Amino acid sequence: MIKIIPPEQFIITAWKNGKGETVQLAISAGGTLEVFDWRLSIASVVEDGVFSDFSGYERNLILLQGNGIKLTHNDTKVDVLKKPLSVSNFSGSDRTVVRLLNGKIKDFNVITKAGKYKVCLQTYVEKQLLKVIPSALCFIYSKSDTSIIKTATKEILLAANHLLQLTDCKDEINIKGCQMIVVVLTHSEFR
Repeated sequence: MIKIIPPEQFIITAWKNGKGETVQLAISAGGTLEVFDWRLSIASVVEDGVFSDFSGYERNLILLQGNGIKLTHNDTKVDVLKKPLSVSNFSGSDRTVVRLLNGKIKDFNVITKAGKYKVCLQTYVEKQLLKVIPSALCFIYSKSDTSIIKTATKEILLAANHLLQLTDCKDEINIKGCQMIVVVLTHSEFR
């Protein structure tokens, strides 16, 4: 199944900690902010603070806009994201403290239930032609340019700031574009 989700269908939800808002792009069937298998969202971070607790989940955060962010997880691991589309991976149970490096930022989030899915996340700044192998779920987010997605039977234009969701795709997918985030979710072998 191929589904393009335009910005008009994104849903604004409050952060679990109540200190901001998230633009939810997509969530697993029947999912809520408290219980879901996977969730993709975009958030604006406008002040330093502590991230919401997502114990039982794995988090992937990608810098979309801004001058950078420093994430300190459990006072030990530090990720500094300064370049657009740079990535941090961490446990949702980590106490993650965020410090803005020079003004507010916008980030893209992929959160998955721990042990349920294996996440393969790639970001592409420069123009790319790539192949994605068949998977249970594939998402492509085009940050600032139109991308071209080709399956065995279709060619799809994905406009900037839109999300493409491919479910139970059996065919190889060819993607041409830049400023893209490609997320492939496969069922974990350790469920």
